[in-house]
Amino acid sequence: MPIPPAPYAFASLPQVGTAADDSSAGERALSLARGEGYLGFARNGWQETLGVHMTSGAPEQLIVLPRPTYLPLCTALATATAVLAMLFHFYALTLAAALLIAGLFVLAGQSAGLARDYGPLPVGHGVSVPPHTEVAGAPPWWALIFTLVADGTLFASLVFGTFYLWIAAPNWPAAATPAPDVKLALAAIVVLVVAAAAARGSMRALATGGSARGWIALAMLALLAAIAACVALIGGIAPPPREHALGATAAALLFYVAVHAAIGLLFLVSNLLRLGAGLVSPLRSMDLRLTRLWLDYTAMTAVIALGLVLALPLLVAMLGARP
Repeated sequence: MPIPPAPYAFASLPQVGTAADDSSAGERALSLARGEGYLGFARNGWQETLGVHMTSGAPEQLIVLPRPTYLPLCTALATATAVLAMLFHFYALTLAAALLIAGLFVLAGQSAGLARDYGPLPVGHGVSVPPHTEVAGAPPWWALIFTLVADGTLFASLVFGTFYLWIAAPNWPAAATPAPDVKLALAAIVVLVVAAAAARGSMRALATGGSARGWIALAMLALLAAIAACVALIGGIAPPPREHALGATAAALLFYVAVHAAIGLLFLVSNLLRLGAGLVSPLRSMDLRLTRLWLDYTAMTAVIALGLVLALPLLVAMLGARP
């Protein structure tokens, strides 16, 4: 083991860029235990590992892992509480747990990353790579990509459910014809597009040495307006969501947009806190890139969801022609 030992008990990491040599497993294990592989030394008290190319195995980035903390466990317990409370119809407790989850996620984000730029750092065998905070394809970026793929599947299922009910549900059309507020729905789309554009503005301001806070504030105001518009649209749904599937599907679509706008607000709050703590720089701009990606997705799905809500009266009018 190296002195001091690595926090995660790996003395060093093997070099996998070439085929295995003729050394035995025992000899290779001893070599790694002597610190003769990658990261065979302790540095800054960091918990480190390597990000490598997916085909060649060549090191591309130094991933600085978060130190052990109880925050993931607390977040999991709060999430379980919110889900169980919702299943048992304790909606006040569900809301309280959801707010706690939001706070824990923002809190966890404040301890991630590095407080300054480092540039390429040596990892062994004469190789130097930048830390993941200074790389475009860092783990947080891919994590959000995969999250949005799963989220997009959920959204596609929601859209499919709307059309399925239109085709197959009994008792359609409803007694009350839906009449969504067109101006309010269009306003929600516009402010979400403004929020996505403001996220891009914050990235440009950071890259040119300016202040990103004004752009972030604009994006926050736009998201608040979008949430208010969605809530107003839900309140004016006819028929009411509890009385007919038509109103329920419209409410689900609007709720989806409002929730994603609220999560975008959490991204922006975290951006402000991390900017203030010096965890964001032109080289370490991952936070703003993640926010831009989330708001782009929110704006794109909002156009589809609100467009479908606005199309409901037309769908109802077409019911007489369906088989």
